[in-house]
Amino acid sequence: MTGGKPPGARIEARAEPIGDQELDRIFDVLFAFDHIILAVSGGADSMALMHLALRWRLLHGGGTLPEIEVVTVDHRLRPESAAEARWVGARARELGFRHKTLVWSDEKPASGIEDAARQARYRLLAEQAASRRARRVVVVTAHTEDDQAETFLMRLARGSGIDGLSGMPARRRLDEAGEAELVRPLLRIGKRRLVATLRAAGIAWVEDPSNECPEFERARLRAASETLAALGLTSDKLAVSASRLARARAVLDQALEPLAAAVEINDGIFASVDRQTFAGAAAELRVRLLIRILRAFGGDATPPRLVKVEALADALAARDAQGENVALTLGGCIVRAGTRSIRVYREGDRGDLPQVEVAAGGEALWDRRFHVRIASKKMLNDAGVSTSITVRALGANAYATLRAGLPKQPSVPARAVAALPSFWAGERLIAVPQLDFHATGAAGEPGGRGGLCSSRFVGWERTRA
Repeated sequence: MTGGKPPGARIEARAEPIGDQELDRIFDVLFAFDHIILAVSGGADSMALMHLALRWRLLHGGGTLPEIEVVTVDHRLRPESAAEARWVGARARELGFRHKTLVWSDEKPASGIEDAARQARYRLLAEQAASRRARRVVVVTAHTEDDQAETFLMRLARGSGIDGLSGMPARRRLDEAGEAELVRPLLRIGKRRLVATLRAAGIAWVEDPSNECPEFERARLRAASETLAALGLTSDKLAVSASRLARARAVLDQALEPLAAAVEINDGIFASVDRQTFAGAAAELRVRLLIRILRAFGGDATPPRLVKVEALADALAARDAQGENVALTLGGCIVRAGTRSIRVYREGDRGDLPQVEVAAGGEALWDRRFHVRIASKKMLNDAGVSTSITVRALGANAYATLRAGLPKQPSVPARAVAALPSFWAGERLIAVPQLDFHATGAAGEPGGRGGLCSSRFVGWERTRA
């Protein structure tokens, strides 16, 4: 715990502490929520966030503000982490906040620990948000202007396009399955001002030694911050560039909508778009449309590299290729194009499609493509179903058996149907809502609504969030 110079901080003119007159501008967005979760690790940035939130609450008398709690994620990556989480809890309670520690107890990967820890952190925070009964929940993190600049440089080093270089958004949905949001109110504030605020108030914080560990990319960038600043690559200028690129990204997203409207979703079974329409669009919009389709239909598969999407977009739009067929797999999807149309659907025989148990009355996000829901226990019992329902990919064999008994043969790719969610009670197939198939006693309305089981395609909506 220290009040000293943070690792990698630039040596420059004294920064001014954050004044009370700035608090409403910083936290104004939080008035829209019923419950606020502050993510506080104990580092300088998050401790400043907690104390600024307290000052904001006192400024308004507390009564008019949403409920605030503090949450610490203990990644269990260092022996000291549990004690540090307890220390944060004690500081939070001294300020009048409730506190909870969330532990990442899973086995740690041998490589990619930074990314794995980040994913675990957001998963735990999303679970905590979902546990709150408030209608509108927000998780607030202490990402700063310096973090934004580091993100810009890391993505630049990977050759990212405009989406990556737009940096971290100030506000987004926390996860795809829930309604909670993530807000970063300090993105326009440099770390040095937060440190100055803590020092002025005599507030301690915890120094994480990983901030200086050269094994981590962010630590290497922080170590080079003075060199970068000497070249004019200061955090504030890099963050401004990210902000301007974010504006350009918003314009491109808007320009994409007419082209996206030409895509037929077919109830989530497959996407199709006229090949001539696709070829006539601007090159950047073609790439963005393909990314959106692959994200929507690729489910849990690893997203493809941008360079591969660019190559596919060029192949699909090339004049001398419009009379040729294209067939390949990319991003967990099968992409097939003939002379008239392009079709994209989930690759169902990869062996990585999920299998989940859903209890009576429960719901889940399946393969990041479908929101599935199970009827009440009474309805299941009335239909002769006494167990929980297993949701898994239909598979080619089950579809071949089912297809013969369907009153109307669907004119869709068989491999696309094999990747659809199907509902099973033991070895009994209960429903395939996208085919309007419901076993006896489980009938529902067409399109996957009603009945014992329902599934709604949300992949396309998710790509717009």
